[in-house]
Amino acid sequence: MQNVSYYRESAEHDNACSLTTPLQVNCCGVAALSNAFTNHSPQGREDYYFLYMAEGALNFHLNALHTTLRAGDLVIIPPRTPYSYSLRGGEMAYYWVHFTGAQCEGLLAACSLPVCTILHPGSDPQAHELLGALHRAFYLRAGCFEAESCGLLSVLFSRLSRLLSSQASPSRLQTSLEYIHRHYA
Repeated sequence: MQNVSYYRESAEHDNACSLTTPLQVNCCGVAALSNAFTNHSPQGREDYYFLYMAEGALNFHLNALHTTLRAGDLVIIPPRTPYSYSLRGGEMAYYWVHFTGAQCEGLLAACSLPVCTILHPGSDPQAHELLGALHRAFYLRAGCFEAESCGLLSVLFSRLSRLLSSQASPSRLQTSLEYIHRHYA
């Protein structure tokens, strides 16, 4: 993976809160690094911060939580929430999206994606493709860019929600196969 960043306006104006629009993607990208670094944000950001690990591991601190994020883990940090993370060595890559809007809380609630919680949907090729499509939307800036970027973020959240819910409740097929295996194998 390569280190890439896409901004709505510019890197200087990417940390914005807007409650006049239902949903807005401020910026997105991939952080792919192999050198030690630390990102410490004692005041947090003005927008929501979505972080989805693609490769490697990252030391992560949020409120009283101190953990290691690994490939397939994600976290959504709400506005004005302090956080920090660091890479001590090795290689890692994560996708990131900053978003804002009056309907963010409702979208996250509808998708059962809690904030300030490490979620483990796993590494999902379709989620990676959706994030790549979001990147393309940003660099192409074709007609309907706003609708496209917001739509892709909503579909991504729906996909991650389905992955998480399928882990929590096995499918009918899985339950049936386990029953057959236990009673007839």
